[in-house]
Order: sequence, then structure tokens, then C-alpha cells
Amino acid sequence: MKQVRILSTIMFSDRDKPCPYVITLIMSAILIIVSYHIAFAALPDFNTPGTITVSELVVGRDGNPAGTGWNSAPCWVDFGPFTSGTITIERDGLKDLFIGDKDGNVWFYENIGTEREPAFGNGFILQTEDDTTVNVGHNATPFLIDWDRDCDLDMIVGNSRGTFYYYENEDGKFQSRGELSRGPVLVAQTSTVGSAQDIFVVGKYAYVAAGEMGLQIFDISNPYKPSLVGGFDSAGSAQGVFVRGNYAYLADGKEGLRVVNITDPKSPKETGGLAPRNPQGAKKPQGDEGVQPGATDVYVVGNYAFVACGIGGLQIVDVTDPTKPNAGKENRHGFDVPVGGIANGVYVVSNHVYVAAGNAGLQVLEVQDFFPTVGTTSSIGTTGSEGIVQLGVVDTPGCAMDVWIKPDISEQYVYVADEKGGLQIIDVGDGQTVSNTDMTAAAIVSSIAFEDAQNVFVKRQQGTDTTIAYVSDGANGFQMVNVTDPTAPERIDGASYNTKDYTSAVWVQDGFIFVADRMAGMAIFDDYNPPNSQAQNLVNVNAFYSSPHIFDLDEDGFCDMLSGDEHGYVWFFHNTGALSNPTFNDGFMIRGSSSSGMLDVGQYSTPWVVDWNGDGVKDLIVGNETGNVLFYEGYEITPLSTDSIKGLIPLATSNRYLAFKSPKNIKVSGRDIDVGRKSCPMIGDWNMDGGLDLIVGDENGNITVLLNTKTWPGEEPEFNASFKIRGSQPKNLWIGEYSVPFVVDWDNDHKKDIIIGDVYGYVTYFRNSGTNTKTPEFSSGFRPQRTGPQGMMDVQVDGNAVPVAFDWDMDGKKDLIVGDFHGKVWLFKNIGTDAAPVFGTPTQMLSNNAPLDVGQYAAPFVCDWNHDGQKDLIVGKESGVCLLFINTGSANGTPTLGTPTILSNTSGDIDVGRFARPWVVDYNGDWLDDLIIGNGDGNIKVYLNMGNEQKPEYAVGINIQCEEIDIDVGQYAAPAIVDWNNDGTLDLLAGHKEGFVQLFTSSSDTETVWIDESITLKTGVNDWPAFRYNAARDGNDPSEALMPPLDMYWTYNTGYPVVSSPVVYGGTIGVCSKNGSVHNIDMYGNGSL
Repeated sequence: MKQVRILSTIMFSDRDKPCPYVITLIMSAILIIVSYHIAFAALPDFNTPGTITVSELVVGRDGNPAGTGWNSAPCWVDFGPFTSGTITIERDGLKDLFIGDKDGNVWFYENIGTEREPAFGNGFILQTEDDTTVNVGHNATPFLIDWDRDCDLDMIVGNSRGTFYYYENEDGKFQSRGELSRGPVLVAQTSTVGSAQDIFVVGKYAYVAAGEMGLQIFDISNPYKPSLVGGFDSAGSAQGVFVRGNYAYLADGKEGLRVVNITDPKSPKETGGLAPRNPQGAKKPQGDEGVQPGATDVYVVGNYAFVACGIGGLQIVDVTDPTKPNAGKENRHGFDVPVGGIANGVYVVSNHVYVAAGNAGLQVLEVQDFFPTVGTTSSIGTTGSEGIVQLGVVDTPGCAMDVWIKPDISEQYVYVADEKGGLQIIDVGDGQTVSNTDMTAAAIVSSIAFEDAQNVFVKRQQGTDTTIAYVSDGANGFQMVNVTDPTAPERIDGASYNTKDYTSAVWVQDGFIFVADRMAGMAIFDDYNPPNSQAQNLVNVNAFYSSPHIFDLDEDGFCDMLSGDEHGYVWFFHNTGALSNPTFNDGFMIRGSSSSGMLDVGQYSTPWVVDWNGDGVKDLIVGNETGNVLFYEGYEITPLSTDSIKGLIPLATSNRYLAFKSPKNIKVSGRDIDVGRKSCPMIGDWNMDGGLDLIVGDENGNITVLLNTKTWPGEEPEFNASFKIRGSQPKNLWIGEYSVPFVVDWDNDHKKDIIIGDVYGYVTYFRNSGTNTKTPEFSSGFRPQRTGPQGMMDVQVDGNAVPVAFDWDMDGKKDLIVGDFHGKVWLFKNIGTDAAPVFGTPTQMLSNNAPLDVGQYAAPFVCDWNHDGQKDLIVGKESGVCLLFINTGSANGTPTLGTPTILSNTSGDIDVGRFARPWVVDYNGDWLDDLIIGNGDGNIKVYLNMGNEQKPEYAVGINIQCEEIDIDVGQYAAPAIVDWNNDGTLDLLAGHKEGFVQLFTSSSDTETVWIDESITLKTGVNDWPAFRYNAARDGNDPSEALMPPLDMYWTYNTGYPVVSSPVVYGGTIGVCSKNGSVHNIDMYGNGSL
């Protein structure tokens, strides 16, 4: 046998050699041992009792008793800073709650808890900037999102009418923007083969300048089914088109102006043309020499065509005879744009010409003589050819690409598509009398930002005084702006469409919008969106009860919207707008597997999008009227040409669609989630552990949280219990009658939870949602579930449940041992996981292979009575005595209980009168387990162990006191002794007949003996627990116990009984003896064991 060397009995220190034993200990466990075994050197002195409380958030009630709650719909985000009325909330990194109620209000609840354990203060109803209450009528369902991409969270709110209200967040204050209007609805898309650059609509034909494919003509008599009827392949690249009479005038790039006879649209023919103008005095470039002029736009008035020729400036062409443009006239007649400019677009009113001149801004010209006599004096440059006078110029901030004027309204305002400068609105004078004087004061009066404004079309809405500017925004599609007051234009929310390719030009006629969409061809839209929308133009679910969820479901980079409705369907609204101005079409119901063919949850559907099972495909989580929450697994399909795609969600990748499988009810502890009625689910990481948790509102104004025990990516969530969100209005925890508490870390989060039995035989779990360093805090309770003949059901025995949570069968999972009114003890084996218990059908425990039956009122407690490493069972009974069942089986399997004996002391059988409820703990800090028993009179007695660990001998019982008065909880005292508030002293919880749980905390001046502060504890990286197996204490893991037979290596004599488990740390062993010494032993001796 090896010799060992004593290092010290005071200091713990690191050693470099690794420990070869399995039984090693992390230093946190060392600290636990030391404080647990040495801190209690006297009987606890209890303070005046309080009652364990719970606190639940109820919508519309906390802080406002007059509130009504009902139909709570939660949205959970970190919000701030913002102001509502007189209240200012700062952003603090904690997620707050926005909750809708049945009255149409939206409430805000600030998180006053922690990141991992949220709790919420008194709520208040949100107000807008003008102190108007946020209210959408009835059944508000809010969703927070940065709607306009300005880095502030805005709010979309569903309601009982089936529409959606938009509240914009401007500088921390909500602005009401009314109900969302439907955007323009795409009704047709047709290819133009070439690149659609410009469009002109007359009568039943649309004329498209199709780039290298020249002119293409479409029959649009039925806008829903346009058809190509003819075309003309020009020699250049058609960039612009204007139609007058029987002729189409093409701005054909380097080929200049081409005139096409369209008398027969099926067979258009070129009748004449003219090369583009060069700047005055410039030599025409040859071949690839330099930048050549090219026709980009054309406008025809009377007998003249005005052609924007790029660097060639403005060209005026006489088309009196369309077959001979400029016959006998000067081809260079026109106007040179200033250096650095380029003529991109042109618009003519009478003899006033407006040129979008690129970096040279807006050029305003007056034609005094269209073609002066050749040879007369002319000045070149800013005044152009003789007869053309420059009235003025307005320098725009971007690059002027196009220009439009609405002369029937007023020539005073000019609208310029200014590329990155957006839409610029310029005041050039008073009415129809633009003059040099007017242009002196010309200025930009307003603007609307766009990323790539290429073209603008202005039109007054038929039958109204409303004027709309349709702006082609390149890769962002087109957007609509209310310019009824040109000095105060307003972007129309929802009035935009992000086309497939690149919107070059827009034309509006007869309620339809025609778009030149470059390589995507021509697109046609229903123009649904005047700004003063009527009900039929609102985004809605065509039913009552909208519940929005906004998510990019079709993977095109733009957020779409889903919504439930009163019938239980789920709607998909495709975002046809832009990132900064979402626009939704009419929407459709998503396909499901129900008899109707649609996804149908019954009534009152509330959807949420998430990848629930971690397979990379988006799924749907949907609440319904019955209070359940359903999981629809998403999958991607490529339909055959003969398959119907109705109800499928088209994905950005061509011919791929998102579909959903048949639903599964999401379960908690093996049972379908049921929150009552009208479940409103949302998904988030509630406790910041990496898992997808489920937060569900219901019609009673409650918010239920279900914590996911699966925290690894790709794992489908699993829920072990549910609890209500904690609020700020505590109330006494109450379960009915005859409460019997047991303290256990139920969900493995290292915090003390409570399970409580009641008179009806149920067991209720109350989760500790506080912190592990303070007094536990609770919200609502949850009944654990077990299997039954009809599926899952509550854990229940036949009256007066007395529960103990313990791993009875040594499989690493906590089981439930429950006594009942008839004196039986039942084992509910955990067939789930330790973090998410689900229990099997109960079996009656046996004693000597016969059913264990103590008569009436069985109150079990599990402990290692004789410290032989095996768990034994003590059972109190109605007569007031406690029976001891010694485990005669093995230490690593299901216990085998022998014949019971009555616990006794020096005075005979221990008898507390009636209804004995036992608990075993080292009550006085002498390292021996004592016996605590509650009785039917409401008293709690302690029987101190005067023997030893293997053979307890008990003194006469004494009543536990509080402030020198015997504790009396009324009737049926059920004690639980733990360090409840983590202050290092034992506290007492006591259930009783009234159904509450009283708390007696130890006085801070309780006499204690502490280890000297000079002791230092250090640890190596491979330290593990080495507790002896002790069923009465936490922190023991039977799965790590050593299995016999074992060899003896060496022994060490401490001189006094060993009163703690040995602790191995970096090559030394620490152990405590009964005289208070801490021995530090070098287990390697002189270098070897």
C-alpha cells in the first residue's frame, strides 16, 4: 500500500499531475460542499413567514383594472427609444412586449427583468405623436418591422375587419398612416424579345421601343391577355417612341429618328428617317471615334419632332411629310446642351421645350422660329440655333433622365426623373406664360428620394382632383407619388411594384399601368391605388380577423406578408414593391391538405414563419380558435406542366414552389398545446439559450411561454412545460387545498422549481423564472403529463397527492413518486427526457413484492437512510407515524424495498399525531441527517440525529419555531427544507390545508461557523464530482458512481470521522473531518502513488 504525504489542513493548491481517478470534482462543487457542511452550526432561526407568490401578465389589467384583456396577440422586440404621450422609453437591450387586445388597442410592456428571464411592468396603451390612442377597431394583432427601411421599427396591426393598419415610427413617435392599400396588381407579362426601353399607348395598342429589336406593337384590347401583332426591326437600337396619327416615331440610337407607318399594325413599315444631330460646329465622328450622338427620346408637336440626341443635344425635325423628314431643311437645327450635359429626355408644350440634360439639369427653351432662313445671323451655344432661345436652366442634384409636364393642370410645374436625385419638382413660372422673367426665379420646390429614377409619367386620377406621378425607379420597379400639391408630394404607401427586371418607362391609361421592363418585356398592372383609397382597394383577407406576419417567404429579398382570418385559412400577400416601400397584391389562400384544398386550421388562424425543424425550408406555425398550435412542415416542389399551382407560393428560383404537409399539433410534455381559445403564437429565444421558444397569447389576455429544451441548431423543438409571462402584480400561489410542496430543479436550468400536490391528486409544476442568486420567482403552474388510454393526460392520483421528484430507476431521468389518499405510493417513470419529462402509466410501488399500502394518506420521501449508497423510502401516514422501507436491492438499479419498520426514538415510535409528512436534511449542521415531520395540526417537528450516519438515533421531537413561537400553519403542514433564497442558510417552505405555500426564511443573525477566508481554492481542468451517493442532497450523479469490485490503493486516517466527500483536484485530495479540519493530501507521495 502506498504512502501519502499530508500537505496541509488549511490551503488547497494546484498540482501539475493529472488525476487518474474518475471521482474528481470541479471547484464550484468544492465551494458547495464547504458552504453546505460548515455553514449550519446551529438550529435555524426563522423570520415571520410570507407566502410564495406568482405573478402573471394579463393584457389590459396590470396597472389598469378597468382593462378588458381578451384576444392577446404578442410581438416581442427590443424597442426604443420612443415616446408615447408623456412616457419615454429608452432602448436597453432587453426585449419588450407589444400586445393587441380585443378593443383594438396596442399595449406596451417594458421588460423589467433580465435578458434570460424577462418580466414585465405595468403596461400602457400606445399613443401616436398627436396623442391619439393607437386603435384599429377590434382585435388588434401587432407586428413590428422596419417597414420603410429607415432603421426604426414601424408597426403593422391586423384587426377584426380583416385589413392592416400602418403606424410609421418617426424619431421615436408613431404616426398613423391609415390602412394598407393594395398595390398595383400584375395582370399580364409578355416578352418583347428585345430590351423594352420605352412605351407609348394609344387606343387598343401599346407601342414598345424594344432596343435592338426596334418597334413592337401589342394588341391590349384585353389587357389581361396582350398579344404581339407586329413589329419593325430598326437598324439601330430603339430607345424612345412617340405615336401620332398613323406614324410611330422611333428614337433609334445612333440611327437617329426613324418614322414608321403603323396604319396596319400587323405590318409596320419605315417611311423615312434622319441621322442624329451633331453639336454645332462639330465634326461627325467616324466609326468608333469618340462618343457618338444617338437618339434617346422623341416628342412630336404639330409638324415637328423634337429629338433628344445625347451629346448631340436637341434636334428639331420637320415631319410635315413623314416620308421625307426635314426635306430641304438644316439637319443640325436644334440646341447644344452645356458642356458636360447630355440630352436624355424631351417634353414640348406649345413652343416651350423642356430638355432633361443629364448633369446639366433641366434646360428650358423657347422656339421662336422653327426653321429660320438659312444664312441669317445665328449664335451657337447657350442660345442654340437662331430662333431657339434658352429661357433658363435649373441644376438638379442628380442626372436628369426624363421630364414631364401636365399642361392641362399647369405648365408651372415640371417633373424631372433625376436618377439618384429622385423625383425633382421644379416651379418654372406662372401658368401658361413661361418667360425669361419667370425663369429667373425658377427653383426646385420639392423632391422625393428614389435610387434610380429613369422616367416619370404624371396623370390626374379620373373623376378626382388627385394627381399621381408614376416614377420608373430602375431595378426597384415603379412607385407612385401623390403630387396633387406639387410643393408637398407624398409617396403613396403600398403603391409600388418591384418588376422582374428594370423599369425603364411607364404609361397609364384607362385604369391600367403599362411598363417597359427591359429584358422582362412589357408588364401590365391594374392601377388599384389612388391615395384616397376606398374599402375595395385595401389589402385585406376578404373576411374578418387579420393577423399579420411579415417575412420573405418566397426568397426574393423582399418581405412578404402572411395573415390568418376568421375561417382558419392562411393568406399570402406577395410584396411587389420595394424594400423601402412594400406593396402587396390581392393575396391568395395557401394550399393545404384539408378537404377544401386550402390550409385550414378551423377558425381564427394566426400564422408565424420559421424553420421549425432545422431542414433549411421555412415552415408555418399556426394558432387557431380552439387554443392549439399547429406545425405545417414546408417543402419545395417543381410542379409538372399539368399540375395546378393554385395556392402554392412561387419562389424566386424559376419553377420552384413552397408547399406544406399535413399539420401536426405541437405538444408540451407529450400533450397537445391548449391555451384555451384563440391561440396567437410567436417564436423567439425567450431565455437566450439558443433554442426556439414558443410564446402564445389567448382570448383571456394571458401570454403563455413554452421553453424549448432543444438548443442545438437543426433540432425540432421539444417543450417540457408551459408558464404564463411574469407581470408586476404578485398574488399568492394557490392550488386549491392541501398543498404539498417539493423543491427540485425540474427543467435543469440550475434553479429551484416547485412541484406541488393537491387534494384532487394533481401535481403542478411551478417554474422558477427568477435568478439563481435571489429568491425564486414564479408565474403560473403546469401539470406534468403522462400516457393514458386516450392519449396524454395529467399526472394524477386518487386524492391528496404528495409528490417527490427523483431518479428512482437510475436511468438518469427524474421520475415522480406520488403518495395518495388511500395510502398507496405510485411510481410515474419518466419516458421522456430529464429536461423535458413525460411520464408513463403509473405503477404501484412494492414492498416485499406486495403492493405498498400504508393505510391512508401516504407521504413518501426518498433518501439514503443508512448511507449504504442505496436509496430508501420513508412514508408518512394518516396515523402520524412514518414507515421506513430499506432498499435491499442493488445501488444501480430499481430499488427493492423490504418490510417496513416504524421510525422510532428513545421514547418509542415517532408519532406526530396524524398526517405525518416527513423530510430528511441535516437541520443543525452536525453532518448527520435529521428528521423533519409536519402534522395534521399544522405544526412541524424536528427529530435530531444523535447517532451516526449508518445508524440514526433520534432525540425527542421539538416543534420548529418562528420568533420563539411554535410554527402553526393551520392544518396539514407539509414541510420542505432548502436554502430557498441562496443566502447560505436553511429556509422552510410549508404547504397546508388552504392550498398556499408559506415561506419561513432563516434570520440573518442565525449563528453560523464559516471556514476561514484565508483558504484559497484552485482547480485544474479535469476535476470532477466525487460526492458519496446521498439521495437527500442535490449535485449527485449516480451514473458516475464507481462499480465494484474495487482495489485498495492506500488509506489515510483523518483522526476524526470524515464528514464530506473527498475532492480530487490536480493531484491532491481534500477532505473534511468532524473536528472542522480540511485535510489536503498529496496522493502521489514522492512522485508516484
